Amino acid sequence: MKDQEMEKRYNLTSSRLQKRITDSTEMVGFTAFGEGYGNRSFGYQLKFPVIKSSVGISNLSSMKNTGTFICEKKGLYLVIVTVMVCSKDNSRFYIYKNNQQYMDYFIGRSDFVKEDCNSGTGTAVVELRVNDTLNVRNVDGDVTLYENWSSFSAVKLK
Repeated sequence: MKDQEMEKRYNLTSSRLQKRITDSTEMVGFTAFGEGYGNRSFGYQLKFPVIKSSVGISNLSSMKNTGTFICEKKGLYLVIVTVMVCSKDNSRFYIYKNNQQYMDYFIGRSDFVKEDCNSGTGTAVVELRVNDTLNVRNVDGDVTLYENWSSFSAVKLK
């Protein structure tokens, strides 16, 4: 093997190793809140236009406009969603990954006689690839959703 070829292979191996180290130690995450409140129907996708913090993510326009997080860096993520809702019944919300139901969570009632307000939190660990999407949708019928008291966070663990 020629010296030039060995050097080329060494540089390629070194470059790949450095990329793996960088990818595994890179900090990536965000926390976003909704705005306003209102009556929301079945299938409504929550929006999170108020970005409170963002590290290592360059494009949050989809999150602001539609409530969809588009993964830019593959890895294992911790996702935390909190939703505040007022209704006369129990409420459920789904976290969707690539438009497929990934996890559902339940917001129970304290008073089944009159409308009352409660919040619920769903957490999940999910493996994401570049361009995978996450969003949150209302599952049940008409509810008053307080998006300004609702949040969506994700942080890359590895």
